[in-house]
Amino acid sequence: MMQKLDVGMALVTYFGFLVALTMREAAGAFVAKSLGDKSSDTQSRATINPLPHIDPFGTVLFPLLMLISGIPLLLGWAKPYRPDMRYFKRARRDANMVFIAGPAANLLIAILAGVAMRFGGVGISGLPGVLGGAEQGNLSADPIPYFLMSIGTANIIICVFNLLPVPSTDGWKLLLNNIKYNAAQKLESIAMPINLVFLLLLVLGVLSPLFGLVLGVYRAVFF
Repeated sequence: MMQKLDVGMALVTYFGFLVALTMREAAGAFVAKSLGDKSSDTQSRATINPLPHIDPFGTVLFPLLMLISGIPLLLGWAKPYRPDMRYFKRARRDANMVFIAGPAANLLIAILAGVAMRFGGVGISGLPGVLGGAEQGNLSADPIPYFLMSIGTANIIICVFNLLPVPSTDGWKLLLNNIKYNAAQKLESIAMPINLVFLLLLVLGVLSPLFGLVLGVYRAVFF
């Protein structure tokens, strides 16, 4: 039986997800820009305004479907972006810096949100999930802990997700950037089947223990 959707917590959860996705994209573009990338795509993406990063399906529809279906975490993706490596002085090294910048930014934000929660004296107990009925709290009375929790957990999940070697993630880009050209081309040719298998594993909940372990460790440390 599907639980009733808590609209308030759904919005807070989506806010945290959007912050995490925006910071991941912006960090990569800012680093590319600092390394000399003058392409129009990099210039437009080097911003913390979420609008240039939004992909209609990956940033809006897919996360919305996850919320409605009751999945207790959000995953998604932004509009495709790749730096123009012709501007880089040392292409491989500079590209690696760009690709690692997003997950690094997510990890830093997750730590900062966790520290704020920890030293703010707010524990995880009493903080509800997106679906009502489990842990009940009062979002309207004191929203700050909820926003901190949402930002922290979303950033740690997006960080881990984007380090996985799955097409379009930073982990995938790092992998292709650091192997031989022929091997990278072969992997690129099977990117679509890999994505389909990954989505199937995600929908079936096969990857849930991984994300559950990450969240468990994060909450044990900070909450």
